[in-house]
Parts: sequence; structure tokens; C-alpha cells
Amino acid sequence: MQTIKIELTDKGSLKALRELEHRNLIRILNEPETNYISLRGDPVSQEEFYQWVKAAENTSTGEIYFNK
Repeated sequence: MQTIKIELTDKGSLKALRELEHRNLIRILNEPETNYISLRGDPVSQEEFYQWVKAAENTSTGEIYFNK
């Protein structure tokens, strides 16, 4: 087993992961917060947008390795 950290791009990706969990292919360890500005679906102010961009610039990136 290997634990990886991923970033979900929309609510559909979380649904796809839940389907994999239902088929016992993966296990979700922590339920992600979906109240992000990119997932809310409502208009945002210019200040909220700038804060979102700043937070994204300060977020570390990760790598995914596949065993063959």
C-alpha cells in the first residue's frame, strides 16, 4: 500500500474517487473540504480571487509514482 496526496479539480473528481472506494480499489483517509473558491460555483470578488491566486502560488506540489 502507498499513501498519496492529490488535488481534486472539481466535485466530479471526488465522486469518481468515491466510486473507486465503493469498489474497494482505494480507501479515502480524509474527506476533503469542498468549500474552495474554485468549487463553490458562485461569483467571487476581485479580492477573493487575488487571495485564491496567492494561496495557490504558496501551495506545494507533489508527485505521483506508479509501480510497474
